[in-house]
Amino acid sequence: MPKVNIQLPPELRSFSDDDKLQVIEEIRKALNVSKPKPDVHDGRSMWEPSDDSLIAQLEDGFYMELDEAARQVNAETVALLDLPDDQLQKSGKIDRFKALVKKFRDRFSALKNKFKRKSAADILQKVDDLWRQRLGTLSRLAEKYIVRSTLAARLRIEAEDHDIELPDDIVDKLPVTIKAAQKDPFPFTLWDKQEQIELVTLSPAELSAMEYAVLSAAEKINQISDSHRAGVKNLVIQSIKERWGADKLSQALFDAYSTQNRDWRRVAITELAMATNDAYIAGLQEGDEVKVPIVPGACKHCQRLLEGKTFTVSATPHEDGNKYVWAGKSNIGRTVANWWACSPLHPHCRHRWIRSFHKGGEKKND
Repeated sequence: MPKVNIQLPPELRSFSDDDKLQVIEEIRKALNVSKPKPDVHDGRSMWEPSDDSLIAQLEDGFYMELDEAARQVNAETVALLDLPDDQLQKSGKIDRFKALVKKFRDRFSALKNKFKRKSAADILQKVDDLWRQRLGTLSRLAEKYIVRSTLAARLRIEAEDHDIELPDDIVDKLPVTIKAAQKDPFPFTLWDKQEQIELVTLSPAELSAMEYAVLSAAEKINQISDSHRAGVKNLVIQSIKERWGADKLSQALFDAYSTQNRDWRRVAITELAMATNDAYIAGLQEGDEVKVPIVPGACKHCQRLLEGKTFTVSATPHEDGNKYVWAGKSNIGRTVANWWACSPLHPHCRHRWIRSFHKGGEKKND
């Protein structure tokens, strides 16, 4: 088709993301265009809590700390650039965002006149420095939550072996560093009726899974932090080039935060899922059989490759990827057509492994 030049009203750029999506929906309806097919990862919403109460706690905690850091640095950027916030489009997060802008604005008030005299390059460098400084330490959160998620996997194995329920407050008692987990992974006592459960130390395979998962999550956080920093810098460059008004740039920065928080939720769910599932497999015996619980709203790929099937645990990668699973097995780098059974199957997948058969011969109930 020939190239179509559509002139959109300039004020659309300052609309919130939700309003922009509404405009797109109205255009789709006016042109009588069918709705696009869902993404291959569509299924259960990533905003729904995990069915595992321990993992749900870890997901929420990880996400909230990442999200709060993003909210603060975006609000600090608005204050640093001395942008207005009174015309921001309403959102459930707007009050907290404005409160942060005010806090940082008061802090920067003495620097306003000096900052206004800076060149565009100086302004951009100041924004870059701010984002590097504020998000540069986020990767440290990976160790805290990944260590706890891998230890939660070992506790789940113990709970299955002794048929007990784990208390919800046990997560807060777990160590937050690899070093502490190596020394004393479970600084508390679990009881099976009147008998104390002897919690074993982590095996080399479990420690290896933990260390890899921490490195993987930290690197993912760094990659997304860099992407968000570059995106905000591009907004500032665009605002200077196109001579945006202050309100427009302020709204664009707030909209950027609204997108960033979805990235952080996705990271929290996916990295914790990879860590806890790998640790769970690493803690089982070779020859154990595992399956996944049926998850309401699961995507078609999970239904096809995971649900209703059993898999055998292998200590090392196996040539038969349709039958065997092992710690570290994933679909990273594989096309959808070549996906194989692993958990998580895809980003923000909510499936988790459970034992269906223990090598000792004991069948596990659903």
